[in-house]
Amino acid sequence: MIYFVKSEIAGKPKNEYVELIAYIQAAVLAIIALCQLFFLQDYLNIFANMGLGSQSQSYFMGAFIIWAEVFSIPFLLQMKLSKAFRVFCMLLLWVVTIFWIYLSLWLPFDGRDSGLLGGQVVVQSGLPLAAFAVIFGGLSMNNIWGLWPLDRKHSKRKKI
Repeated sequence: MIYFVKSEIAGKPKNEYVELIAYIQAAVLAIIALCQLFFLQDYLNIFANMGLGSQSQSYFMGAFIIWAEVFSIPFLLQMKLSKAFRVFCMLLLWVVTIFWIYLSLWLPFDGRDSGLLGGQVVVQSGLPLAAFAVIFGGLSMNNIWGLWPLDRKHSKRKKI
């Protein structure tokens, strides 16, 4: 039996500001991913020097984060997607947010390059990265709340 995936237009955002914030965050993610891809070798070497695992694990983690950043953009742009892929893109936005918050807490506040914008544009660990992670996390939570892809109409709870 063959099942066809039906793409749907995204639902309305909760308010007009959510859509604007989602576009801004999508642009930021696109800039970050492009910088990381342009300077990929330097970016992967930064990850290998962080001590997050072996060299191959660090390379995989660096490549996976770029991949997750790129594939979280369709959720933010409210593109015509299937419901499953929309939820998948939303989960990737969670992964990217949690990763950068974790990395901002993992790296010591000693001013080494965090790799946020690849290897050539230096974003120091410490306060700049922590501030970015907190702001990015707030934007992500706002966008996930405002662009929630699942229907709430078909709740199984009984109304009293």
